[in-house]
Amino acid sequence: MDPARRPHHSRPFQALHAERFAQALARTLTDPALRDRPLTGAVDQWADNTDYLAA
Repeated sequence: MDPARRPHHSRPFQALHAERFAQALARTLTDPALRDRPLTGAVDQWADNTDYLAA
């Protein structure tokens, strides 16, 4: 898997786009109960509320 950084949308930043690695690892799981679970990431990837994150 190519570990190179890639452009972050149209912004002048480079990012790993780590979801590529998580998806590749998930494809190697053999237990269907684990393989079928969603890749949700950390709470700060889907919650944008500082009160929620500080609780």
